[in-house]
Amino acid sequence: MFTIDNQPNHYVVGFAERGHKLTALNANEFKDQLYQLIDNDNKKIVIDLNHVSFIDSSGFGAIIAVYNHARNSQVDVILCRVATSVMGLIKITKLDQVFEIYETLTEAIK
Repeated sequence: MFTIDNQPNHYVVGFAERGHKLTALNANEFKDQLYQLIDNDNKKIVIDLNHVSFIDSSGFGAIIAVYNHARNSQVDVILCRVATSVMGLIKITKLDQVFEIYETLTEAIK
């Protein structure tokens, strides 16, 4: 379901399948995995939303919880390759004012 690419200066967390949904069904697992990354290593985390077609309130809650946990540990969390439908929700919730968001993975890992 989730993929984690461990690089020297960052992690890239992605989703294995197109059309993936981050919802109440998987938000806690997502959050728990990212908490482990934050607690075990002080690297930047890039969340690649390329294959995510929908995020519900539980999914956004998990992303915000990860962001807050990372911030307390002085770890950056960045979003990239956000689908248009998901970006609309991010803008409505004003999370685009909280997160660094990049169009490409290359930009996000710089």
